[in-house]
Amino acid sequence: MSELLTALGITLPALQIGGGLVVAHSGFGMITARQGLSKPEADHAATKQDVSFSPMALPLIAGPGAIGVVIALAARNPGVAPRVGYVLAVLLIALLVAVVLRWGTPLVDRLGPTGIGALTRVMGFLILVIGVELAIHGVQGVAW
Repeated sequence: MSELLTALGITLPALQIGGGLVVAHSGFGMITARQGLSKPEADHAATKQDVSFSPMALPLIAGPGAIGVVIALAARNPGVAPRVGYVLAVLLIALLVAVVLRWGTPLVDRLGPTGIGALTRVMGFLILVIGVELAIHGVQGVAW
């Protein structure tokens, strides 16, 4: 992977800063108030039988921020043991995502709108902090 980054002229700090900004943007979007659907959007959504899955699901789960984090971690800690750890972590997270997607509806029903809103903001803040931390590592890489 580092050969590809080198061929494109992308440094590890640049990747860390860019990935950190993408992750931080996602987290910030989760903690700020959002505008509701417009009347035409709501009418269109009401005509759909099931809108729980969309082609955007995969990019939202494993998008550029997640990919950037994995690449930055692997580049920062080369070696077999850390990379095996990253693979195991990705597999564990994939299992956790599968469980959450499978049991998401009962969980949402139990939490209710207030619980979901609170959980979204807490998770958004944690994601924002992860993005900032990744960007800080990138800035330190450029500065040193």
